[in-house]
Amino acid sequence: MDTNSKTHFPYDAIIVLGAPCTPNGRPAPEQRERVLEGVRQFHAGAAPLLIMCGGAVHTGFNEAESMAHFAREIGVPSNAIIQENKSRITVENIIFSAQILRDLGCKDALIISSPTHIKRIIRITNYLNTVRPDLKFNYSTKACPWPKEFSRFWKILLHINEWNLNRKPLPKHRFLRNLAANTLS
Repeated sequence: MDTNSKTHFPYDAIIVLGAPCTPNGRPAPEQRERVLEGVRQFHAGAAPLLIMCGGAVHTGFNEAESMAHFAREIGVPSNAIIQENKSRITVENIIFSAQILRDLGCKDALIISSPTHIKRIIRITNYLNTVRPDLKFNYSTKACPWPKEFSRFWKILLHINEWNLNRKPLPKHRFLRNLAANTLS
């Protein structure tokens, strides 16, 4: 990362965490809102780079590819977008993005996701920064708005799901155990 760019941007990169596409490969409402928030932050000057996360998990379409295509459609230049397209889950979104940041010499990132997702992201990123100092980065989080299509009932269900996920200790996750043991590829 060019050290001069630090004088212009509060972050080196904006990480937009993956969410499923529609069955035809277009952004689903949650993915759309995450990308829109990432693009808003990009255009506001938060960072010179967007990292779009997510592999082909739920619908067979690559989430990062769909997100990058949508970001280009709404005015982000191709050279400002990196696709992290291997991840299948949130833990991998964070870890693979941290590897990209390290490889680019970046130290500071703004992580964008859905409102209910933020607590889990903080737990995962703090754990990563503790067990893998070689991948450590400074971060802030920003929740995107709820999609207008989401009913109040649906939002409550999402909050309950996240509450259940956040009750579980992180190191029990297979991928995090491998991360702590430094056995990732």
